[in-house]
Amino acid sequence: MIGDCAIENTDLNDKFTSSCVQLLDTLKDNIGGQFRDLDVLNALAILDLTHADVTAFYGFNEMESLSTHINMPVDKLLNEWKSFLEGVRGQPGRSLPQLTALFFGKRARLGFKARFPLLARLISAAAVMPLSTAEVEWVFSQLKLIKTDHRSSLGDKTVERLLQVKLNRSNIADFQMVME
Repeated sequence: MIGDCAIENTDLNDKFTSSCVQLLDTLKDNIGGQFRDLDVLNALAILDLTHADVTAFYGFNEMESLSTHINMPVDKLLNEWKSFLEGVRGQPGRSLPQLTALFFGKRARLGFKARFPLLARLISAAAVMPLSTAEVEWVFSQLKLIKTDHRSSLGDKTVERLLQVKLNRSNIADFQMVME
């Protein structure tokens, strides 16, 4: 029944229902394919300790999942994670950039990388993983503004230089002087 009208043709109704189910299944598969690593990204969120109540078993399930995905020995990773959490328990929360600096930056002399090699590998993987394509899409958008149909004969090096100026213009003291 649609409004006040009854649909008498059951074949048409069945075809419509079948088409809708097929469309929804296809949409679900496409979305699932685009976000197949969403579980991994969610598991990596435990590395942001800024708002976490770091208890004795905080993040163990996520670490098990990550060890399987990245092919690390689960027992060793869990032991490293437990020891690491014990070391940071009383300290203020640490974000992923702070942990990256702790393991690989100027403070790396503290020996975290040598003491927790599997955790270091996990943090380095998380630190370089893009969480969004927005920046890349913005660069391509800027590129389309530079290389138009009227400027299609620009060479690669010239386009690269123009794009560098366009993207970094806020870092250039006098942008107008550069453009003249």
